[in-house]
Amino acid sequence: MLGVAPLFTASAALISYLSLVVLGREFMAYQWDNLLLEAGLIALVLAPLRLAPARALSRPPMFAAIALHHLLVVRLVVSSGISKIASGDVEWSELRALRYHFETQPLPTWIGWWAHQLPSDLLALATAATFVAQLVLPLLAFFPGRARWVAAGAIGGHQLLIALTGNYGFFNLLTLALVIPLLDDDVWRRLRPWRGVGERPSTAAPSATPAASSPSRARAWICSPVIATYVVASALTLATTLRLDGTPSPTARTFLSALQPFRVVNSYGLFAWMTRTRDELTLEGSLDGVAWRPYVFRYKPGPLDRAPPFVAPHMPRLDWQMWFAALGRPEQSPWLVPLFERLRAGSPSVIALFEHDPFAADGPPTRLRLRSSRYTMTGPDERAATGMHWRSTEPRLYYGDP
Repeated sequence: MLGVAPLFTASAALISYLSLVVLGREFMAYQWDNLLLEAGLIALVLAPLRLAPARALSRPPMFAAIALHHLLVVRLVVSSGISKIASGDVEWSELRALRYHFETQPLPTWIGWWAHQLPSDLLALATAATFVAQLVLPLLAFFPGRARWVAAGAIGGHQLLIALTGNYGFFNLLTLALVIPLLDDDVWRRLRPWRGVGERPSTAAPSATPAASSPSRARAWICSPVIATYVVASALTLATTLRLDGTPSPTARTFLSALQPFRVVNSYGLFAWMTRTRDELTLEGSLDGVAWRPYVFRYKPGPLDRAPPFVAPHMPRLDWQMWFAALGRPEQSPWLVPLFERLRAGSPSVIALFEHDPFAADGPPTRLRLRSSRYTMTGPDERAATGMHWRSTEPRLYYGDP
């Protein structure tokens, strides 16, 4: 951000975050974690090769590097739309998906609660608009001028709507950051309130600085294999998303498998299958197996009268993982075992992930359990009468001590 050795600092950031993702396993396996790594690779190709900050670039970036960035943005958004169609989910094809989405998404916001109350016809129209925003308008990024501005506006506007209704960590901010380069220099010149102040026209003849008119030839030779590899891998990944017959071939699978540990080319597509119901897990502990006390999660739905909060760009990964655990069986979430072990040991760092420690005065619990119940959002009249944002069914044992 300060412009000091941008290529080297970007490399250090990329390597550091990759190590966190590898060590974090399922807790760092979200699509925006992979997107940050993929964007980090693009940053290496775009970053100027200098040590000290400078007011202007001594050389422009390669055209291929800029095209690589546009390819990432378009593939990110278009893949999300393609995955919804390729899944064959009738809730998307029949434009019913948003009837469920705001209620069943991992961490809704209070605005998401209101969005769930919208009429079905309006939600169907919004679902159709989602396909336009993900499948049609992003393609304008490959065109010059105002067409690219439309693509940037569509992608950015859609991300803002997602951020208003749900908490997705830094995904929305990262996507908005990737949208910024779609706006060419003329846009920023018009937006600058200080335009023309203190600027002096160059007195040098155009031919006096020929080296500044084109990218470094040596850097082009270094980056070209990276760019070619990325383009091929992107095409193969997109073909896999399209679920074309015969893709990927054994050779393509070997090629993509070799790149997979670095997470620099990834598939994207949130909510390809729409979740129609919401099962919430409640974590409880006990000293005697008779009286049970809840560990209240800070951000996910729990207390029925608590309004869904805004959390992003913070990423409460345990709260998110609980949403995924509720979708399957306990054995599909092996991290539950060490979670219970840490709570029985009274681990301060794990207890800090919850709203409070229900056993602060008595010591760690000897018994732990997870119970599952079906959550649905209340309507405006019911909330006005009861103060509840959620209603729930009678809980049943999901995992742990009976």
